[in-house]
Amino acid sequence: MKLLVSGSLNYDTYLFVDNFAPPKSVVKQIKNYLGGSGGNAAVSAAKILGKNNVVFLGAVGDDEIAEKHLEDLKASGVETSYVVKVKNVLSGRSFIAVNRLGETAIYSYYGANEFLNVEYVAKVLENIIDKLEGVLIMNPPLEVATFIAVKSKSRNVKVFWDPGTLVRFGMTQLMTALSSTDYFMPNENELITLTGEGSLHKSLEALAKVNPKMRIIIKMGAKGSALYSLEGTSFCFTAAKPESLGLKTVSTSGCGDVYVGVFTALKVLGSSDVEAAIAATCASTIKASTDNPHGGPDLETLNKYLEICRKHINVRECWF
Repeated sequence: MKLLVSGSLNYDTYLFVDNFAPPKSVVKQIKNYLGGSGGNAAVSAAKILGKNNVVFLGAVGDDEIAEKHLEDLKASGVETSYVVKVKNVLSGRSFIAVNRLGETAIYSYYGANEFLNVEYVAKVLENIIDKLEGVLIMNPPLEVATFIAVKSKSRNVKVFWDPGTLVRFGMTQLMTALSSTDYFMPNENELITLTGEGSLHKSLEALAKVNPKMRIIIKMGAKGSALYSLEGTSFCFTAAKPESLGLKTVSTSGCGDVYVGVFTALKVLGSSDVEAAIAATCASTIKASTDNPHGGPDLETLNKYLEICRKHINVRECWF
C-alpha cells in the first residue's frame, strides 16, 4: 500500500450534444459510466502503481450503483475496505453534457459522498498511515480534507490536494489544510475563485503567504498546465492533442482527474516534478480519446506514448 485517495464516487450520465444550448435541445446519445473525481484519480493512480498499492476512502449509498463502484475499483486494483456504505441514501451522481468539441458542462448530486466523516476517517488513518507514502485528497467534505492533510503532514506523509468544489469556501476556511499541503492542484478558475483575486499572479502570491513551501500545479485545460514553486524554478507545460498521438479527441471530462492521479502516483514512485508533469500531461491526452472517465492509460500504455508526447509537449521556465 503506497497511496490513499479520498474523494467522491459518482455515477456519471453523459449527454452528447452538438452545442450547449437552451431547453428543448436534442440529445444525440446517452452513456453511463462510473466516475467521480476521487474514483477517477484512484483508478488512474492504480494503473501506474499496480494492484493494491492504492486504497480508497469514500462513501457510497445502499443502491446498485454502490456495488458497481466497489466491483470496478477492485477490478482496477484499488483496495476498497474503507469505502463506507450509507443506508437509505443514494450514491453520488453527475450529469455531464459533452459537445462536439469534447468540451463539458457538469452538474453533480453529492448524495452519499457528503456522509464521510472525521470520526471514521481518524480510525482508518490510525490503522494505515504508517504504510503510506502519500495521500491524494480530491473533494471529500472540507472537514475530512482538513483532517487528512493535517494528520498526514504530522506523520511525514506527502499531501497532494485537488480542491475541486471546496474552493467555494474561500481561503479562510481552507487555510489549515493548505498549511499542511505539499502539492496543491486546482484548475485555473478554482485558483482564482479560492483566493478572490483577479489574476493568477495575485492568487499565487496569496497562497505563498499561507504556505511558501507548497508547490502549486495549475491545470489549464487546452492551454496545458503550470508548476509554481516559490522556492525554486517554475515551469509551464503545453497541452498535447490526441490527434498528435494518432488518436481522436472524444471527451475532456475526467482528464484533470487522470492528470492528478498519474502525477501523484509518479511522485510516490520518486519521479521529479517535471517528469511527473510531462507524463501526467501525456496520460490526460490519451484519456481524451475516450469518453470513459476511467480511461486513463496503464503504465505500459503510458510508456508506449511517452516519447511521442515529449515531442508535442513544450516545457519552459515561466514567471507569474
